[in-house]
Amino acid sequence: MKDAFRLYTLLTVSLALGCAGQLSAKPAAAVSPATEQPAEKGMVARPGLTAAEVDEAVRKASQLTPKMTVAQVEQIVGSLKVGEKSGSLHDMLNALPRLPGIKVTASNGICRFDFTSNDKGRYLFTSWALLPGAQPSQ
Repeated sequence: MKDAFRLYTLLTVSLALGCAGQLSAKPAAAVSPATEQPAEKGMVARPGLTAAEVDEAVRKASQLTPKMTVAQVEQIVGSLKVGEKSGSLHDMLNALPRLPGIKVTASNGICRFDFTSNDKGRYLFTSWALLPGAQPSQ
């Protein structure tokens, strides 16, 4: 039992430290495709994107509304990751403590998606923006 608790604590701390660079201090705001947002450290669009891929990502992200769950967002825009970590965003968020006000930023390689935990510790969508280097056709 003690070893299981230590393992859980170690995993939680390592995940929190690994995601620390991805945590966003941005307040919850209206959903907007702001392209002028400062980049999170190390968050840039994946290389070799075409304008059509960026346009499709913007089209999908435009369907998002505030307070959608992680599963609802991933159903629309596809799989999201926090930094360069492998694994799904849903699994990573489940490893974090269930506390209100935790802000997490995830990416699909084209857009940045911001989530904030509510008073029950559930992560809800707050905003999105294009990553630096992702150029739409328009």
